Amino acid sequence: MTEQIERYRPDSHTSTQTDTSRIRSGNIENTLLTIGMPPHLLGYDYILSALNMILIDPEYLHRITKGLYFDVATEHHTTPSRVERAMRHAIGTTWLNGNTDYINYLFKNCVNPQKGAPANSLFLARMYYFLSRG
Repeated sequence: MTEQIERYRPDSHTSTQTDTSRIRSGNIENTLLTIGMPPHLLGYDYILSALNMILIDPEYLHRITKGLYFDVATEHHTTPSRVERAMRHAIGTTWLNGNTDYINYLFKNCVNPQKGAPANSLFLARMYYFLSRG
């Protein structure tokens, strides 16, 4: 009898891991939308995937071009150069049209406003540090 009950009991580790990734993904989406990143851009989806990967394995921050872009591209069935370009476009669009107060709050003194949008790696790193601490 207990054998049958155990078989139908959901694995607590798996459900907790799924719930954690769902919560993490929701936090990422809320933050991206709050800074004003348009969700219809392809780069939005790539940044969302990249931040999920970075939160799972922070070593991606040290190998963005060879590791992160490649893995995001594999997940979305595209090329690493398209991933990089779409991310850059989404970040640039957000920097021009986004919520400047919240962007300044997140990036503080990391980015010089006269130089324009940050590089992809700086954007991803700063978002990672904000999300992992918050």
